[in-house]
Amino acid sequence: MQAIKRKKPLNTARLLNKDGIYRWYEVFLHFFYNETRQLERVFNYCKDIHEAKIANEALAAQKEEYANLIEYSADIVVIYDEYFRISWVSNNIEHRFGYKPGEIFGQPYSAFIPPQQEQEITLLFQQWINNQVDTAEYTAQFIVKSGEMRWFNIFLRFFYNEHGKPKKIINYCKDIHEQRTAQQEREALNQLKSEFVSMASHQFRTPMAVFAANLEILQGMEQAEDPLVRRILDRMSIESDRMIKLVDDVLLVSKMDTKGETANPEVVDLIELVENLIQQLLPGLGDRSIELDTALEHVTVKADRTLLEHILKNLLENAVKYSPGKADPVITIWKAPSGEVQAAVTDFGMGIPENNIEGLFQQFYRGDNVKNIVGTGLGLYVVKRFADLNHIEVEVRSKLKQGTTFTLTFQEK
Repeated sequence: MQAIKRKKPLNTARLLNKDGIYRWYEVFLHFFYNETRQLERVFNYCKDIHEAKIANEALAAQKEEYANLIEYSADIVVIYDEYFRISWVSNNIEHRFGYKPGEIFGQPYSAFIPPQQEQEITLLFQQWINNQVDTAEYTAQFIVKSGEMRWFNIFLRFFYNEHGKPKKIINYCKDIHEQRTAQQEREALNQLKSEFVSMASHQFRTPMAVFAANLEILQGMEQAEDPLVRRILDRMSIESDRMIKLVDDVLLVSKMDTKGETANPEVVDLIELVENLIQQLLPGLGDRSIELDTALEHVTVKADRTLLEHILKNLLENAVKYSPGKADPVITIWKAPSGEVQAAVTDFGMGIPENNIEGLFQQFYRGDNVKNIVGTGLGLYVVKRFADLNHIEVEVRSKLKQGTTFTLTFQEK
């Protein structure tokens, strides 16, 4: 008697294998019946799909996780189609832009760009597409539903078709409005502060110059030979020099903050520069001196000569000032095995407290143990600023009552 074959739909199931491990299988059953519709036999076809099943489940979980990440992320995700129209947007756009996703589907990307920025951003897009870039980033203002313009940082991912035309662009938009606004307010406040400091310093400079000139006249008068008068005039001279130095330093810092400072690097003979600086400083050192210690006859570095002179002069003057009654400071110049030129200014004076070193290069910062020594607290701040402009590393090592070493490391030319 001829059997009748009937099929059951395809199904999946977890089956226990010989090793006692459950695996996923794709199962297809063939049922065979006789003429009286009694089941005679069943053919069971099993296909092992365990790895594919696990991979698909992991992929589905990953997609769900990614979708949740987008929805609950602070970043907004917008997808443009090949016509630069919005084809998809994450739901969190309403929180930042005020629009529901359905309100902006099909809108061109330019619909939310302020008119004054549209041409600039369009040109950027054209350049990126012409250069077939995969990713790009820019910062711009966008118009939200309330009409307000907010700052966003945009990261773009481009996808191209076989003809090199964009078929999809994914935008990740990060709202940076508060940070950008706060930054602009800080910059405006710093500008105002710098302008005020510059104006005030200029106003101080003229009377200080008059005071110093008259003080010099007094010091040359016969009455100045009296010991008491001499002490008073000497003290006035010290304070006058301190005030003039403070005004000069404040003006320099103000110029750096308002106009900025740039370096004009050139090849400089470091040993020749240091020798000339020492000769310039010697007349004002009294019975002190500065020793140059090097085995090199000539060594060149690439730096802005004027800024480098200021760095070295400040460090050498400090080395003398903060080591009264001690051995003379030493500046050592050598070439490291790596090829970098290094210069170290060492004094054998009072040293710097360990807890003061971190703040040493801040404006108006002075160590706890130098309050009775004339200084402005701006010298090392300027040193660090000028060193950074010349890509010179500055390292400080110090021990209390033993001395301090400032080491400059110059990049190879």
